[in-house]
Amino acid sequence: MGNIDPAEAHRRVARTWGIWVRNDEIPFTFARPQNPDGRGIYVDNDPASPAAQFIIGGLFPRHEDPDYINATLAARILDDRINKLLPISLMTVVAEGRRLASQFYIQGQASADHALEQIRAVYAVIEEMKQTLVTDAELAVARQELVDEFNRELGTPDGLCNILLDAELYRLGSNYINFFLDRVRRSDAEAVRRSASARFFPDGEILLIHGPLPLLITGLDALGRIQLLPL
Repeated sequence: MGNIDPAEAHRRVARTWGIWVRNDEIPFTFARPQNPDGRGIYVDNDPASPAAQFIIGGLFPRHEDPDYINATLAARILDDRINKLLPISLMTVVAEGRRLASQFYIQGQASADHALEQIRAVYAVIEEMKQTLVTDAELAVARQELVDEFNRELGTPDGLCNILLDAELYRLGSNYINFFLDRVRRSDAEAVRRSASARFFPDGEILLIHGPLPLLITGLDALGRIQLLPL
């Protein structure tokens, strides 16, 4: 803005971003993220803290992945199970599907002397979902939540625009609106179990803990090699 010659501005921009001049599609050259190899445990030591916050993180499938809906249902059921098991731990399960494999993590907090117990409980819930089928009731609730949210989006101009933009950005196809609802309805308990087994930290994960190391160290080393974060 201001007293700028458009031709000169275009010449300078084109020198740096020549691809704009050719009007080519920007190449998708990002390196694809990889799941952690093994369990990495990182501790942010806060000796004065009476509580511990923790995040267990890995990767979630791309939005265009055929398994994305199964994985999303699995993540919602996982969130429900963890919060029923640990109702006062402020647990959150976050799963996002993007153009690349993206973040999947479980976050919570507890008193420092109970944090390891709750982390083990989270791992136990994950392992159970990998090994056994979810119940019909759990699957029905998770399906209905997805369908209701999608229909609410379809019911507003902004929501419909967001869905169409997702279809374009993530290359989901012009029939995305139709196949999304159909895939949600066709997802069954075995598909959810397979997805949980494949997506919930299959090769390893990052465990990040903020809290007093002296109270956490006993038992934490049994979960894996600990690395202290620099102050």
